[in-house]
Amino acid sequence: MIDNSLKNSRIMKTNYFIKTPLSIVLIAFFLFSCKKEKPQIHGGDIFENLAWQSSTCNETDPVFPAINGTSALGNQYKYPVFNPNNPYEFAYYKIVKDSGSAVAIDHQIVKYDLLYKQETVLLTGTEITGPFVWNKDGWIALKKRGTPIIYILKDDGSQLTSFAYNMMTGANEYDFNLTWLKQGNTLLYGRNQGQNQSYLQTQTIGDATVKYIPIDPAYYGTDFAVSAKNILISPKSESFLNFYITDINPGVLTTTSLYVSGLQGTILGGINWHPDGAKFYISFYEDGGTASLYEINYLTGSKTKLVETCNRSLIQEAIYGPFGDYLLLQKLERDIIGEPGTVTDVADIIENSSIWIFDLKTKKEARLFN
Repeated sequence: MIDNSLKNSRIMKTNYFIKTPLSIVLIAFFLFSCKKEKPQIHGGDIFENLAWQSSTCNETDPVFPAINGTSALGNQYKYPVFNPNNPYEFAYYKIVKDSGSAVAIDHQIVKYDLLYKQETVLLTGTEITGPFVWNKDGWIALKKRGTPIIYILKDDGSQLTSFAYNMMTGANEYDFNLTWLKQGNTLLYGRNQGQNQSYLQTQTIGDATVKYIPIDPAYYGTDFAVSAKNILISPKSESFLNFYITDINPGVLTTTSLYVSGLQGTILGGINWHPDGAKFYISFYEDGGTASLYEINYLTGSKTKLVETCNRSLIQEAIYGPFGDYLLLQKLERDIIGEPGTVTDVADIIENSSIWIFDLKTKKEARLFN
């Protein structure tokens, strides 16, 4: 016969072990149900409220270069770059202007959440030159206009710090093409010392040592780009889709040529690698034709025309989205001041920079900012 006290003890222990996991589940459910959840990874969930439109151009009225120059009216949006740790977040450079005004009242680095459509200003009152870059440790590297210093900034807007200093002595000396190698803490950039003397160098956060990459300057220009696999690509000429390819991994440093096509025209904007390091994106304007965005496989030289644009809407940058099947586009939207079709020597052109999302499957696009 089992002692009643022992029996009751066993029942209490059994109930305890049954109830305890149940309690944990209930508590966890309560906590997670109170937390704001982000949508699943589906393009429709993120972009369903955007005004999608065809990216093809049916306009027949061209936009001619204006002798009196160009104007940018209203806010300008440039240099989009994704957060390497969050596929739903990117940053961009914003030139703030009153509506319809050509006068800038502020220059900002802004972080944007694609899911919640929220903007966070990281840096204000700072005019920059060229694209900025973001690494996995949350550092953003940028070049301020009018200074010989490269700065780094944490992606919460804190710790703005001078990083690399260029002892400039002439007006033609400058740094260009900031790149975090493999998205780590080593920054690569080009440095021009005037009189066509340029070189590539690297510097690592926490280490003041400057290291040089011994590549002949003939194999790169100010428009080079470096892939996640440390492959540097640079156009041989701004007039053809032909490139130099250099493996800059330690102990390699070999350069080959990539011949894509005999098309002649003008390269528009920058080169941007796909995250897989096997292909890249570039926009090209054919002489006597239209501007086109191409995806090029650097291993085979094959090219795919993704979209044609007209003179009124030129793609300058195309950044592949880490959530897949989408590109962030920096576009230059152009229009004539005055009556279309009556361009004279006194005509001007409006050129506004904007950021769009492009669906690689549907070939449709949508403006992200108005």
